[in-house]
Amino acid sequence: GPVRALVVISVGFGCVHLANPNATLFSIANIVVAGAWLSVAFFSPGGMPLAWGLHFGWNGALSLLFDAPVSGWAFDVPGVDYAPGSRGWIDGGRFGPEGGLAATVALLVGTLLVLGHGTRSRPGWLTA
Repeated sequence: GPVRALVVISVGFGCVHLANPNATLFSIANIVVAGAWLSVAFFSPGGMPLAWGLHFGWNGALSLLFDAPVSGWAFDVPGVDYAPGSRGWIDGGRFGPEGGLAATVALLVGTLLVLGHGTRSRPGWLTA
């Protein structure tokens, strides 16, 4: 069912990021949470377009708007300089924002928002 698929996809999503530059156990755990967020979006009434939109929007915002590394991969956006703080456990350090506690909170809130929207618009959608 959808819950089993969500777990498998989320763990797989984390595994494909294991070799990314500057990856840590915390950053990979966050990537697994991101996989859950995107899986919930996929299984929601928004389907694949919502999941892709969230993924591309997340990566695009980090790289193009904030010049931040995306899953450890650095980008060079003219006129914008990303500088991680001294507390990598909060801001993700050299891995980028996805590696810190701020991303954990954002991803969990995002997952809850998608769950709430999906449940209101189509009750029982995640157990179908």
